[in-house]
Amino acid sequence: VGFDQLAEVLPTKGAALVAKMKGVIQWDINGEKWLLDLKNGTGSLTKGTGPADLTVTMEDDVFFEVSQGKLSAQQAFMKGQIKIKGNMGMATKLGPILSAAKPTARM
Repeated sequence: VGFDQLAEVLPTKGAALVAKMKGVIQWDINGEKWLLDLKNGTGSLTKGTGPADLTVTMEDDVFFEVSQGKLSAQQAFMKGQIKIKGNMGMATKLGPILSAAKPTARM
């Protein structure tokens, strides 16, 4: 959920996300790990692990609800549904990335 959409928008919106984030995020969703490089070019998303400035851990249902705007990331963090390690300044900038991961309706 979400990472396919995020990979699709990187070629067009990645440079703007890189300008905002300037770092590498390790996502751990239900034990499935993704590395989102928003430090270089238009960014890249790869399955697996690597050196990261920020690590975000959550369940897939929480990721889905946050990416849909149905749950605030701050609320989920305060409830312990999202765990953050690393650069907390980067964590505060996750909104645009989660918005980019939101599926868009197609007509």
